[in-house]
Amino acid sequence: MVIFSYIEYLKYSRIIKEEYSLNEEVAEYKYDNKKINHIHDKTFRKILDDKKEFTIFINKIFNLEERLEEKDIEKYNRKFVSVDYTNQESDVIYKLKNKEIFILVEHQTKIDKKMPIRILKYELEIIRSRMDENNRLEFPIIIPIVLYTGKQRWNAKINYPSYNSELARYRGLKKVEYNLVDINDYTIEDLYKENSILTKIMILEKSNKYIEIINNVDKIVNIVYDSKLYTQTQKEMLLNILNNTMINIVGNKKMKEYKIKLEGGENMLALYEMIENERNEIYSTGIKEGKVKGKIEGKIEGKIEGKIEGKIEGIKAIAKKMLRMKFDKDTIMKATGIKEEELEKLKK
Repeated sequence: MVIFSYIEYLKYSRIIKEEYSLNEEVAEYKYDNKKINHIHDKTFRKILDDKKEFTIFINKIFNLEERLEEKDIEKYNRKFVSVDYTNQESDVIYKLKNKEIFILVEHQTKIDKKMPIRILKYELEIIRSRMDENNRLEFPIIIPIVLYTGKQRWNAKINYPSYNSELARYRGLKKVEYNLVDINDYTIEDLYKENSILTKIMILEKSNKYIEIINNVDKIVNIVYDSKLYTQTQKEMLLNILNNTMINIVGNKKMKEYKIKLEGGENMLALYEMIENERNEIYSTGIKEGKVKGKIEGKIEGKIEGKIEGKIEGIKAIAKKMLRMKFDKDTIMKATGIKEEELEKLKK
């Protein structure tokens, strides 16, 4: 694990001039539906703003023996602002409760050769601001992380910046380090094994073909719906992300199905509305078919038979659709009135 301490601060603060300030962050991150049709920085920031997601992420990448829990951390609501106010950074910063230990996460979709210097500037500013606020003798420690989700492998580590013309002015620097999490180090199978929304969104980032994205979205929704390891907050987070980034790919009808599943009990009214609409549609079809059958056979029973048959087949069709949508059997039985024995037959 790479850390940045007060010793490094004293060493590098003489070389790096002050370029950022840390201001309190009050604005909420919101999607712009008109502009967003892909996964980007705001998505990962939104996920890591959730304490459960953040602790899963940290425990995994550092393989901690003593697991970090939600109660151990607090959000450090600060954002970096350049001295000329032309550039606002949106890193995720957490602080360990009752300790001067900070975890800084910077998400990147593209390789940035200047990343080591940028991370260093953030580290310097965190310590500088804390020393201004805190007169105690406990010096801050920073754990810097770069989460990279681009297609090519990250290759921006710098050991001797003086050889790089862009970084020639930082001649006093010999080595700048940070903890790197590169999406290319993980397979889709690896990511499916982890129980977090972050890894599920990383799967979509790694999906290249259109059909692959559609299949993975469907699989992810079913996994999150079926598992008891995801909270309702996480499910709603996933739904929000998919609704804002994948609706043009999966379509409105499929997204409505995902909404019904992921919103759980809160959206049972929409579920029953969908079932009732489909029941009426199939039922009407059954009646029409029964009338035709009655005319052909010249029997009034055809109408009655059509009504009964249409209703039964309609219920079965709805139950089958709910099975395909991976609803649990209790929900299906409650919604359709179908018996458990009949439901088992429909599974075959």
